[in-house]
Amino acid sequence: MRSTPTATPSIETLSSATPALTASPTLPSAAPASQPLASLPAFATAAEADAYGRQQFLNWIKDKSQFTYTYVDGSNCPFQQSCVFARRSFTGIAAAYFGYATHGANYGGALLFIYVFDDSVGWHFMNAQGTQNLGAPGVGTGDQVWLSAGCANVRDVPALSGHVVECLANATLVQIDQGPTFADGHLWWHLHGRGWMVHDFLVPHFVIGGIA
Repeated sequence: MRSTPTATPSIETLSSATPALTASPTLPSAAPASQPLASLPAFATAAEADAYGRQQFLNWIKDKSQFTYTYVDGSNCPFQQSCVFARRSFTGIAAAYFGYATHGANYGGALLFIYVFDDSVGWHFMNAQGTQNLGAPGVGTGDQVWLSAGCANVRDVPALSGHVVECLANATLVQIDQGPTFADGHLWWHLHGRGWMVHDFLVPHFVIGGIA
């Protein structure tokens, strides 16, 4: 039987800084408040958690911008409709991410990334990021550190108990070569030649989230 998870630990950083909430060019910038870890809906599979997160994203975009998106299985979007369709997925250790492309009826497309994790209760939607010209964490991608102040810890293992080997400033360019891994209430990514950093400091903003 799965036990009830504990509350999310504090953000992994040497300062009190939180990730900068920088808006994507065509997506609303204000994100809803995050939920405590124990209150997030649980699902049997990563795919189910992804589907839930994707629908939350579509509902939120419609509420904030009045744009209505339709999820299509494949890349064929009906004429004069705005659609979201799957591009790739990747499963790490107790975590996964799903990449989507969006096509707008009245403007260019964008990318959407859904991040999910698994704990003792089940799979959960963590958060989603939509972007046109900014990166998003994923294996084999380049990214940068996003902070409003201070620096973000790099650890030798994906855990809050890991030894801090470096602390990276805002806008530091990094290359992700492993992940995602879920541990200590956070998603972690391995930065090539450096170590492990929490997801929170490798995204420019969350458009919607369970944990933010």
